[in-house]
Parts: sequence; structure tokens; C-alpha cells
Amino acid sequence: MEKELSAKLHNLVVSEDGFLVALRCENYFNDQKYIEVKNILKELVSIWNENHCLSTSGLLAVANLIEQIAGGNRYLSDEDAIKIEDACIEIMDILSDLYKNLDC
Repeated sequence: MEKELSAKLHNLVVSEDGFLVALRCENYFNDQKYIEVKNILKELVSIWNENHCLSTSGLLAVANLIEQIAGGNRYLSDEDAIKIEDACIEIMDILSDLYKNLDC
């Protein structure tokens, strides 16, 4: 289950029609894909907490996501720029649950 979710997260984030391509190349914050990304990330964090360990592929997808959205984009509309700020905060909140439970 974790492997499939990590692969799905990776594809949603960095594939040719992924969230980051829309954000970086088309200057568009895709709300639907972001919701999918966030929901999968929540599932993965739950699994990681249960297993007391992270998967490399999931972690790389998350790192890619954070790196790309944290920098913002000067070509985005003000509305999308605010969505990105909110997304950064949401993702960090989701990931903060890991600090409480991981010890590997």
C-alpha cells in the first residue's frame, strides 16, 4: 500500500501533467491535484507513523513538492500566490505529525 501511494504521490507531483508542471510551467495552481496530493500525503504520514519509518520515494516526492512551492512564482496571480502560501503551511502541518512519532 505504501509503495503504491508513494508512486501515486510522485506522479501527481512531478509527472508531465502533474501539480508542479501546472504550477511552474503554466503558472496555475491546480486545486484538484493539490487536494489529491494533500490527501495522499496524509495517508502516507499515517502509514509512516504506524511503521515508525519513512519511505525514500515518498520522502523524495515531498521534498520536491516543498522545494518547488516554497519558492513561489512571480507570474502567479495574487489568488494563486496565497494558495501556495496556504499549501506550504498545510503541508508542514501534516509533516509535523512525523516529528512526534518517528525515531528511525
